[in-house]
Parts: sequence; C-alpha cells; structure tokens
Amino acid sequence: MNEILNDSIWQNRVQKRGIAFYFFLTEWAKHVNGTVVIKEHVPWQDLPGYTVLIKAFLVALKQKDVKAYPEAMISASLAFLKNEKLLNTYVAIVYNKTR
Repeated sequence: MNEILNDSIWQNRVQKRGIAFYFFLTEWAKHVNGTVVIKEHVPWQDLPGYTVLIKAFLVALKQKDVKAYPEAMISASLAFLKNEKLLNTYVAIVYNKTR
C-alpha cells in the first residue's frame, strides 16, 4: 500500500479528481462499510483520511454542474451515503445548483 501511495503517477491521477478518484472513493467506502462496522454503525469521523477524502469529494460536487456528474461520481456519492449525516449536505449542494 505504501508503494502505491508513494507512486507519483497514481498520485497525479487521483489528484485530478477524475473518474479514478471517484472509483477509488466508491471502493474505499464499500471496504469501510464491510470491515469497520461497530454496533451497526461505521465511526466515519474516526477513520484516518476520511475528512480529507470527503472534503475533496464535496468540493468536486460543488464545482461540477449536476448534469455533468459522471456515473462514477454518482456511485461514490451513493457509497458515502452509508454515512447518513451527509444527506443534508448533498441536498444543500444540489438544491443550491437548481434554478
């Protein structure tokens, strides 16, 4: 894992917040949901890197036009909705983009 994280090609690809970033977020959220359940709830805030990942994802949601959301971004948003506290944030972001 450390080799992958230190690979500059991988870092550049994920840094662009493109399809690879969203696929990574989807798989990461699925992995967390499958392995880190404590009393039927995932302690999202206690996971290392969660705040950085979710902040980057929410910024990407705000920046893109709703019609231009790629399928991978939608899948990532669904995977992160296991954290029900994000629902209000999602609604606010999409609502503010409507006319």
